[in-house]
Amino acid sequence: MPRRLSGDGALRRCFADDADDPFVDVARALRASGAAATSDRAAAKQVVYGVLYGQSTRSVARALGADMDAAAGAVGAVRRLFPRLERYRATVAADAARDGFVETLLGKRRALPRIRDADRKKRSRAERQALSTAVQGSAADLVKRAMAETVAAFADRPPATKPHLVIQLHDELIFETPEAAAASNAEIVAAALEAGLDDVPTRVKLKVGPTWADLEDL
Repeated sequence: MPRRLSGDGALRRCFADDADDPFVDVARALRASGAAATSDRAAAKQVVYGVLYGQSTRSVARALGADMDAAAGAVGAVRRLFPRLERYRATVAADAARDGFVETLLGKRRALPRIRDADRKKRSRAERQALSTAVQGSAADLVKRAMAETVAAFADRPPATKPHLVIQLHDELIFETPEAAAASNAEIVAAALEAGLDDVPTRVKLKVGPTWADLEDL
């Protein structure tokens, strides 16, 4: 969601490349900038979200298991490479303070009565709630819309080939499908999910297997 909502061009390019994992590209970009603490995917993702959510350098250092200098370098690299992340965070807070609520991508609102509170701690908490709702609520919008689109896409399929949506886990959808139709059903699911909500491509990773514990890349 960060690249979609912030509109950051460099972050969007990382997600638009044909890599298996866009955060690997983010880590590579940060590593090239000299941010050694973000040399792997997990660390890069942690710092990107840390900057987005306004975490302190100390919090980032603790999350990375790094010293303060390394964490400060990583945070600085993210800010330089992806400058619109912080701008997006500030915009969400300002808009919420002006309106008294925050909206997700599809227009769902959350009232924030403490967003203009004189108490700095209460106001800061409301600002974090605003950003969390904007990002995580919008991600939920995406998944729910994708679920509806995939179910609709299979509405006219013969029962013998139709898959069954078993469960949603955050941004993952688990389907049970007849084995003979697994490949064609996967293509339909991918097309529905990758349609997305705007001009930023949404990549889908497909896996198939006899059980949930034995999935392999398709």
